[in-house]
Amino acid sequence: MYFDLIGDIHGQSEKLEELLQEMGYQLVNGCYQHIDRIVIYLGDFIDRGANQRKVIDIVRPMIEAKKAKAVLGNHELNAIAYHTACPVNAGEFMRPHTSKNFNQHEAFLQDYPDELERLDVINWFKTLPLWLDEGEFRVVHACWEYKAVDRVLYKLGGEYLTNTSLVEVFTEGTQLFEDIEILLKGIEIELPDNGSFIDPNGIKRYKVRTKWWLDDSATFQEALFDAGDVSNGSELIGDALPGYRKTEKPCFVGHYWCSGVPDILAPNVACVDYSAGKGGDLIAYRWNGESQLKKEGFFWVGK
Repeated sequence: MYFDLIGDIHGQSEKLEELLQEMGYQLVNGCYQHIDRIVIYLGDFIDRGANQRKVIDIVRPMIEAKKAKAVLGNHELNAIAYHTACPVNAGEFMRPHTSKNFNQHEAFLQDYPDELERLDVINWFKTLPLWLDEGEFRVVHACWEYKAVDRVLYKLGGEYLTNTSLVEVFTEGTQLFEDIEILLKGIEIELPDNGSFIDPNGIKRYKVRTKWWLDDSATFQEALFDAGDVSNGSELIGDALPGYRKTEKPCFVGHYWCSGVPDILAPNVACVDYSAGKGGDLIAYRWNGESQLKKEGFFWVGK
């Protein structure tokens, strides 16, 4: 069985249907399916886009019919936290209902005004694994960190959230919180010697996302995502990154809002998030069993 790995959708149902159809999936009894392929979704179905209900209505039947699989994205994780009651402070939630958090989640709330229906979707999110290891390749929303995976497996007994673990998962400072943050949101580091850069929005940043698959031979300049020219960028990154061995099986991620023509990040690492939720293309990687990924494996639909 071969797989098509689809990146962050963020409510872009029209792009999703166009991509599935372009790749040969047909709608049969309300479920998109392919004669000899399965989709793996990289999470982040919700937030930002206007058609989140429609995205779930496409994705969920495919997964339930075993025509697709999916991993949990950080936006689904945030949604679970938004709807998980805080056990300490009555009436509060593990993701505070601040104006910022509400604004990010508002489109989802509008698409699911009925509370019971909304909670059904939240409970479905909980059934999605934190990662997949398919034997010949791995899938995780943001970062495959060996030690974090091992600790989560030990703590949870598997790669799924449990209702009894949610408070610890969403409590900043716990090891479980830190490990799941790495897996679903990646590794961010502070630049050395109070170094900084100006992001595309003109904001001065001191902490940045990293190319976590690189090893300790990389410099700060090489290891940072879209940081421009950074001060002290020639310093070695050291042991700040976990690295991903070149001999490891391929790993697919989303999350990183890449841009331009899709390309692999390393011979065994590929990102399939090219900013579909911000006007970019919706990307898939069509995997046919190769151990060395290739630029020609990408498939996408226009903006």
